[in-house]
Amino acid sequence: MVTPETCLIGQIIVSNEVASALPLEHTEVRGQVTGMAVLVLVEQRFVNPLDKPAEMDYIFPLPQGAAVVDYEIAFGGRTIRGDLQEIEKARQQYADAREAGKRASLFEERRPNLFAVRLANVLPGETILCRMRYQERIKFDDGVFEFVFPMGLTPKYTSPSEPGEGEGVTPPIAAPGEKIGSLSLQVSIDAGVKVGDPSSPSHPIQSLRLDDRRMQIDLAGEQIPDHDFVLRYALLGEQVQAFAWTSAGKDLETVMAVLVPPRLDEPPRVQGRDFIFVLDRSGSMSGGPIQQARNALRACLRTLEEEDRFNILLFDDRLEWYKKGLLAVQQKEIEEADVFLGQVEGRGGTEIIPAIQEALQASRDDRRPRLVVFLTDGAVSAEARALEEVRRSLGRARLFTFGIGPSVNRALLSRLAQLGRGTSQFLQLNEDIEGAIIQFQDRVSFPMVTDLQLEWKHANGWDTYPQTLPDLYLGQPLEIYSRVKRLSAGAALVMKGKQAGRSIEIQVNLPESGSSDSIIERLWAKARIDDLMEQQVFDPAKAHLYRQEIIGLSLEHRLLTPYTAFVAVDEEIVANGEKKIVHIALPLPEGLEREGFEDQMLAAAPPPGMQMLASMMPPPVPMVSPSLGKKSASRKIGESIANSLAPTAALFKRSPVKHEPTSEFQPEGSSKPTGMTQVEALRWLARTQQLDGSWQSSTEMTAVGLIAFVRAGHTTRSGSFRKVVQRAFEWLTKAKAKGFEAFLCALAVDLLGRATQLPPHIMAAQTMRQALPAATSPLEQAVLACLSGQKLAAPAKINTMDDLRLAGLAELTGAGRVGDEIPKAIAQQDLSIAWKIWLS
Repeated sequence: MVTPETCLIGQIIVSNEVASALPLEHTEVRGQVTGMAVLVLVEQRFVNPLDKPAEMDYIFPLPQGAAVVDYEIAFGGRTIRGDLQEIEKARQQYADAREAGKRASLFEERRPNLFAVRLANVLPGETILCRMRYQERIKFDDGVFEFVFPMGLTPKYTSPSEPGEGEGVTPPIAAPGEKIGSLSLQVSIDAGVKVGDPSSPSHPIQSLRLDDRRMQIDLAGEQIPDHDFVLRYALLGEQVQAFAWTSAGKDLETVMAVLVPPRLDEPPRVQGRDFIFVLDRSGSMSGGPIQQARNALRACLRTLEEEDRFNILLFDDRLEWYKKGLLAVQQKEIEEADVFLGQVEGRGGTEIIPAIQEALQASRDDRRPRLVVFLTDGAVSAEARALEEVRRSLGRARLFTFGIGPSVNRALLSRLAQLGRGTSQFLQLNEDIEGAIIQFQDRVSFPMVTDLQLEWKHANGWDTYPQTLPDLYLGQPLEIYSRVKRLSAGAALVMKGKQAGRSIEIQVNLPESGSSDSIIERLWAKARIDDLMEQQVFDPAKAHLYRQEIIGLSLEHRLLTPYTAFVAVDEEIVANGEKKIVHIALPLPEGLEREGFEDQMLAAAPPPGMQMLASMMPPPVPMVSPSLGKKSASRKIGESIANSLAPTAALFKRSPVKHEPTSEFQPEGSSKPTGMTQVEALRWLARTQQLDGSWQSSTEMTAVGLIAFVRAGHTTRSGSFRKVVQRAFEWLTKAKAKGFEAFLCALAVDLLGRATQLPPHIMAAQTMRQALPAATSPLEQAVLACLSGQKLAAPAKINTMDDLRLAGLAELTGAGRVGDEIPKAIAQQDLSIAWKIWLS
């Protein structure tokens, strides 16, 4: 019989288990970045809202590269440090303590980016703090450093055919309107090199800057943890090609190195490729993610070359091709694909295995590269089967992943791309699509470096990871972890490979290691553990041997693994009799629709009789632990950990950094950029450019469009519209322009050449200028003045298109701007709008 149970915050209907977000009151995150590594302290404050002792179960994400190195619980002024043990022993010790009525906690890894905390015998109204420390490397990609802290968990889909796959990895979803514990976050950075100002595509932040390499970042106020936090800051100055750090050991040193291949000024022309775009339209993509995925795919289609072919595969619990076979990249075909994508909405389950099979095994032409691009949130529990299917079916194809959503499965999508010899990228719901697509297209065009080999100079290396060296794509570094023995002075690591058909070589000298560095040691150990986990899959007959080595490395370096767990036990007996189990619910990630998760909610539902804490309860009364006193006192416990991360805030100058969501990509070419910002107007130009590179096959409009992009800082070498600029340039060099249009073409190409200083652009500009006839009109004379650096006078007022043209040319030479008043007769013409974008 189900009966009402008294709760400190109202009434609750339960049997033996409840699900609620209420027990997790607050999460505090503090990180210290030093160079390429970060040490993070996560403190979670739990309280028991029931009137009897309770056991709490909490599943939450951490970064996929996180190496958890410490865990402790604190209550009533006491702190108990977790003991790292083999997982079976840890679970048994926890169970024994729970049954004996002792406070206890178990902390274990469920998936590479998914962890679980259990707390036993928490007394009514009692507050317990759980603190964990982890370290990981800072991602460095294409000159940009990135720190990610997962702040949301998209419920995973479990296939009905494999019900056991989802066990223990999907927490309940908080009820609508239920109170969610807040999160605060602070990151202190010492990059070791000059870096630019930080930015976040996900959250509002504030920055405190000390100098050109040190800063402190804070979330602007407490936030609800319902989408991942992403922080980026770019390297200033010339691209560094090599970093290296060493740690001294008894017999061997440990090395962490990052090698960055040089850029090519002009990438070679790629041969025709076959693209299969696989779009996830399952229920977990409902709402913002499916909209962003559709827009990202539309942008992808517009970056294809005319020699390419493509098709689109939709998947949920069914598969649907856009059309039969591979399709030529033509303007009409792209427009029809736009209409098709506009009808795609989220629905059904995420059956990713059939989608991988269909995309990789569909008929292929071995003479043409095949690139399979997955656009998904990766919210599946069938991770092991998905990886195995890629290993089995990849063949000569390359697989790229595009993670889209507020809380994507970065671990799965990164690993799929690694196995597929491609790359992974991630796009927040409000993030700049064009910039992400440009980087993606740069990478799928061709590998920057192939046939990689490593050599040690004056040293020998052991247990070097990754063992299988990948192809490197534009801006992608090679990260190496190894054990090394120096043979003589001048020890170095050399990377050799092929770039655009020629041999390249990058060398990094190994710095002297005067002392041991536990961070470097653990990063190497984590790389070795990950490799051993992989070998278990390939060689199951030796799985037990690999497991024992993993456990040994875990205990030696105090690293949490799937085969070990932290257990903390208080020897005081505090509870007897029946205890309630509280499964802590997580909020649905921002931008997702609850209707898309009905199956996951049922799969993650607690046993019969378990109910959510009533969402209509009155506001909770502030709770005070009888043994702890004031809540603020909880911050003083375990200061030995916390103080090690505390920055000297008084040395910083505070300046707010605004977070402004970018505008949505819209494919409709007829929507005019009236009232838009310059960036939004440039996006309008980008999405209305024809595949041949022109705008409306108009020489003038194409030249004006190219000038608008170049003046805004976008060229073939920089910015978010490199493909747009390249296509416009190529079209203009082939155009048969006459009169004023010929002069305008020469000006556009000349400006591009000055901006890039690339020989093809400079030579094209010279050729076009030499071919110009004598100027016969005021506008032609105005263009010549621009080319020679003379200053023009702007018209006092704009009455005609020629006035607008002259105003644009004059502004280019430094003349003052003309007012925004333009006669209605010309204001809405596309050509007029293009000139206005230039002027903006």
